Amino acid sequence: MSFRVSPDALKKTAKKCAGGRGTARSSLASAEARTAVANTPTILVVEPKPESRALLQDAAGRYGHVESFPSFESARVRLAAGSFDCLVTNLRLAAFNGLHLVYLSRLHGSGARTLVYSDVLDPSLAREAHAAGAAYSDLERIQQLLAANLDPQPAMSRASISADASRKTGATRRKASTTAGSKWVPFPSTMRSRASVGGRGPR
Repeated sequence: MSFRVSPDALKKTAKKCAGGRGTARSSLASAEARTAVANTPTILVVEPKPESRALLQDAAGRYGHVESFPSFESARVRLAAGSFDCLVTNLRLAAFNGLHLVYLSRLHGSGARTLVYSDVLDPSLAREAHAAGAAYSDLERIQQLLAANLDPQPAMSRASISADASRKTGATRRKASTTAGSKWVPFPSTMRSRASVGGRGPR
């Protein structure tokens, strides 16, 4: 006994199979999208100046979802809610120190990375930041600091960032020491060589 299948029935079967494959692909894409969102780090940026905050938001946006705040008070409320992966804050927040936010994040049990900065490099602020377990930079190098801590394949390692900051900190100390000291001018080597020959220069 033979069964004949009409062309219309074959077309309907093929359409159902194609529809099933399309649904499976759509479900897979949706699952991948949900996974990508779940794996996207949340970065909190705290900066009082609107221009600097916009620049930081754009820079940090390369590495995750950014939430920005203009003040210590507004950021403190968000910290209490938890669920963030990185805190980036200016150390100068009106009457507050950005390190207060670092301590608050620890108090709420967060293991988030903490990156702090100041408008110009300050050796004393660098020591305080490192003591609090936060990475430190000045505003000029903040993009390098973000890359070193958030980029899966950073252009510069944390070690090179730290070394660069240490070099500049040392240079700042030396400059401050020279400015505070006497205005002693070294005896030029060319003049020393002339003085050593006969005790006088050319006639």
